[in-house]
Amino acid sequence: MALFGKKKTDETESGPEEPTGFVAKPQQAQQWVAQAKQIYDTGNFTYALTCYASAVKLDPARLEIHTSMFEAAVGHFSSGGKPVTRKELKDVDGPGPVSKLAVYELAWMRDINNYALALKFLDQANKAGQEELGQWVAPKVLNMLKKSKKQNKGDYVKARNLFSGAGAWDEAFEAGTIATKMDPSDTALVQELKQLTAQRAIVAGGYQEAANEKGGFRSAVKDLDGQQQLEDESSMTGGASTDRALDGARKEFEAKDGSAEAVLKLGKELLKSNTSELREEARQVYLEAFDRLKQYRFRMLAGDLMLQRAQERQRLAKQAVDTPPADIPAGDLTSELEAAEAALIKLKIEEFGERAKQYPTDRNIKFQLGNVQISTGNHEGAMANFQECKDEPKYRVHSAHRLGNCFAAEGWHQEARAEYLEALEAIDATNKELELPIKYDLMVALIELAREQTSREMADEAAEICSEIVRKDIKYRDIRERRREIDDLSKSMR
Repeated sequence: MALFGKKKTDETESGPEEPTGFVAKPQQAQQWVAQAKQIYDTGNFTYALTCYASAVKLDPARLEIHTSMFEAAVGHFSSGGKPVTRKELKDVDGPGPVSKLAVYELAWMRDINNYALALKFLDQANKAGQEELGQWVAPKVLNMLKKSKKQNKGDYVKARNLFSGAGAWDEAFEAGTIATKMDPSDTALVQELKQLTAQRAIVAGGYQEAANEKGGFRSAVKDLDGQQQLEDESSMTGGASTDRALDGARKEFEAKDGSAEAVLKLGKELLKSNTSELREEARQVYLEAFDRLKQYRFRMLAGDLMLQRAQERQRLAKQAVDTPPADIPAGDLTSELEAAEAALIKLKIEEFGERAKQYPTDRNIKFQLGNVQISTGNHEGAMANFQECKDEPKYRVHSAHRLGNCFAAEGWHQEARAEYLEALEAIDATNKELELPIKYDLMVALIELAREQTSREMADEAAEICSEIVRKDIKYRDIRERRREIDDLSKSMR
């Protein structure tokens, strides 16, 4: 096991070492990022992830792209998004390690709880020379491994090696420790852990850099007792650097009397740990700042944390229903899922309703509120919000589609037909994936109109759209049954 890292001879002052032959294109990457954020705001997390992957291919060292992509991945998972297909990966793929990096990242982000895919992504980050990216993803991978139902020594050994390759020494040490505890008789593992402990101390103490300077080694080791204390703390907490940053944020918060800037910094550090206790502390910090500073953005940050907690409850309840534990009655699991879903919807209505009052011209908030109102059957409220959002180019297609769904739910199929047609006319490359679902809904509206008006013309139009869908995807929803339904309807009008 190569524990002592790789020599960096070509690293420049501008940033991390780039793969041979690769030249970053940050301006082009930013165009994809801007498009991804725009798509993300519409709730189309799947396509937003593809846009972010395209940005990664152009500027892999920009960590902000990966963090934003991770947020979209969480949204994709929470909304029931599906894993990526081979065709979708092929569309992103290209020559060179950076393109492969984008492919592996997209595969993982589309299946965010799959630690095997996360390990492959980390491996490719190392191959592409993206050390900072590897250090960013390492704690996420380790957290997934620790939460996995199946605990496997081999997985931890593999993760340890990949963490070491990325210079994520805290995570490598913890993974190595867990693997050793799983099999204390493995003398090779024990020896490798000792080597890793030594390397971790060397890196933390700055000995490698200091050894190259005159008198540097003496300077580095003169506070060896302090360094050992740091190592002990790190082994207990799993990340001393994170603890120090949090302590610093707390002190700054107190020194600056809870200024807005200090609140944001403290909240950010509290949320890095991803523990329920510190997330609740962050929520309280935001609420206190809202009461004291009267800045509504802090109330929104607290609300976001409440929404995330409700979404996590709903996710876990659904997971339990899908794979029920043997010792819990199925009825209890179903009741919990129903309660979790009801609580999430209620919270969304409260949160987005309040935000819409505070920011009456914010189309993103109105769009989110409209989506929740549809789920509760409040079609009148949803209609008003989607009608306003149609004026915003990035929401035009989605809003027209959802507005059509509202009309259809009210039995106003003529108006629904008009909205679906308007949505189809506005489709472009950024929302091409909506074409099929909109056409399906248009077909259903035409079937209803054909029945209401005894119109052969409407039946023929529905049949034509049905034929388009069948030729494109014979397995799409219940299209076979719809085909037979339209045929029977047409025969009855002869």
